[in-house]
Amino acid sequence: MFRIAIIGRPNVGKSTLFNKLVGKNFALTDDLPGLTRDRKEAHGKLGSLEFIVIDTAGLENNLAENSVSQKMVEQTEYAVGDADLCLFVVDAKSGIQNNDLYFANWLRKTNKPVLLIANKCENFNEEVFAKEYYRLGFGKPIAISAEHKLGFGDLYDQLSTAIDKYQQDFAELNDQQPDVKNHDLQIAVIGRPNSGKSSFLNQILGKDRLITGPEAGITRDAIAIDHNYKNHVIRFIDTAGIRKKTSIDHKLEKLSVLDSYRAIRFAQVVILMIDANSILDHQDVALAGQVLKEGRVLLFAINKIDCVKIDKEVFMRQVRQQIQNLFPQISGAPILGVCAISGYNVNKILDLAIESYQQWQKQITTSKLNDWLEYAKNQHSPKMHKGKPVKLKFATQIKTRPPTFAVFTNYPQVLSGDYERYLVNSIRQYFELNLTPVRLYLRKSENPYAERKEKVFSKKVFNKKK
Repeated sequence: MFRIAIIGRPNVGKSTLFNKLVGKNFALTDDLPGLTRDRKEAHGKLGSLEFIVIDTAGLENNLAENSVSQKMVEQTEYAVGDADLCLFVVDAKSGIQNNDLYFANWLRKTNKPVLLIANKCENFNEEVFAKEYYRLGFGKPIAISAEHKLGFGDLYDQLSTAIDKYQQDFAELNDQQPDVKNHDLQIAVIGRPNSGKSSFLNQILGKDRLITGPEAGITRDAIAIDHNYKNHVIRFIDTAGIRKKTSIDHKLEKLSVLDSYRAIRFAQVVILMIDANSILDHQDVALAGQVLKEGRVLLFAINKIDCVKIDKEVFMRQVRQQIQNLFPQISGAPILGVCAISGYNVNKILDLAIESYQQWQKQITTSKLNDWLEYAKNQHSPKMHKGKPVKLKFATQIKTRPPTFAVFTNYPQVLSGDYERYLVNSIRQYFELNLTPVRLYLRKSENPYAERKEKVFSKKVFNKKK
């Protein structure tokens, strides 16, 4: 599929244009410069045209080596290298800046097709700015307002011409591009800042697809990447590090946190990255609770396990016990020590993610569920209630994702608590659902003979009066 990279200096409206082409608020946008740090891709559409659109970090000159900003430029270079066309965005309000000239010169050397986009052109005067824009070397600019979708007709015409030429020259490449919609599984990677989320994904992808470094909070947006693993197309979402809500004062961090919580909601499997050097902070517990509240599969990846001072097996036993105490409802959930840098146990986490996803959407017939219910009653029958037996009538599955069951009984209020937890653990063991959350509801069973008894009683009274 045709690939378009949107590039330019910070705060010229790249992410706003990206969101308009994608049709949703995929990238963070605000009036703060430099919001986008990683490059991010999505399926874009303009009229009848469809393509992959890539949003990149803002380009700046005079960057220190090894800085986050330098890595952002490297990410932009990768994006330009992968693209079939570049949209070079400049700000019509502020005019051409030194950074625009510097990167226009760099962009010309790549020999990539370029369309010059003059954004924020609500009051664009072509005669005043024509000479200034021609200095960039890309011809006449396309005047648009991304925020208000002005000038998108002209953009459509230029893109249509570029895509037609691409299809004529490289038609065979269309069949080689994967469709980003056809992913089998969506995995969100969450955790506190600097817990190793991006390093973990870079290890999976086999390249520095995401910016990493010692600075906390390097990832700001939720970045979606498709990857083939053992014949499964997996969409990974690397999220911003989530801090305590009470400590988030910066407007940008609030936007990032909302993006991360949204990623949890739309994922099927969530990998919680925890730094082995600071196990189970209160925020880790809050994140895990949010995942369980949404009914998603939760996998714990204890990263930087190579830095642990004590015996690793002893350490992991302690971690498992701590998690078990905090979340008894997910007994048996996968908890693995990993090293994102070396790749230790990274593939094992992916294997567990695939297996847990299969359990998460498992369907069980009513007959098998009632076989289980008989087994559960025989193993541990409920106590009497005020001298009357508590009867478990039947069980049925009411939904999947996660597996959700209803057990019908004459006294549901009596069974809540310990016996309800027993039933959940029993059903997980019986049907091998140890990798997925399970929900179970106790329902009041209606007495099928109640109406019949009432009719018989009324008939007797009526006959007696006669």
